[in-house]
Amino acid sequence: MGIHRIILIDDCETDNIFHEMVLATADFEGDLKIFDSPSAGIQYLKTQPDGPVDLVFLDVNMPGRDGFELMAAAKQKYPHLRVTVITGHGEKEVAVQALRRGASDYLEKPFDMDELSHSVKRCVAEYQMELQNRDLVTRLEARIERVEGKTEDEFWY
Repeated sequence: MGIHRIILIDDCETDNIFHEMVLATADFEGDLKIFDSPSAGIQYLKTQPDGPVDLVFLDVNMPGRDGFELMAAAKQKYPHLRVTVITGHGEKEVAVQALRRGASDYLEKPFDMDELSHSVKRCVAEYQMELQNRDLVTRLEARIERVEGKTEDEFWY
C-alpha cells in the first residue's frame, strides 16, 4: 500500500485510541497523527511539517467547530486531499451532506476494523490515481509542446 500520511481529528480520546489500533493492524505503512482538538488538526494541516497529508479522518460533531467547516477549509487549501467524515450520530442527511461537500467516504461510529481499513485503502488508492493522472497530463502536455510546430508527416514518419 505504500507510505502515507494520515491525520485523525476527533474530540473523543477513547475513539482515537481505537482508531490508532485499527490502523496499526491494517495494511498501512506511514505516519498517523491524531488530534483531539480541531484547531490543532487545522494548524497541522496548514503547516504540514512532515510533508503533504494524503487522508484526513474528521469527526463532524466537535465542540467549538463544525467538522464541515474544517473539511471545507482543508479542501480549499488542498483540493486533492481525501477526507473521510466520521460521526457518532447516524443520520442519512449527514452522510449525504458530507459526500456532497466533497468527502471521499463516510463512517458511522462505532465502525469495525474492516470498515476503517477498507476506507483507508480506497481513499489512498483514489489519491494515488489522482496523482498519477496529474503526472500523466503534465507529461502529455510537455510532449504536445515538443510536437507543436511539426507537420504531421514529420511527427509520424
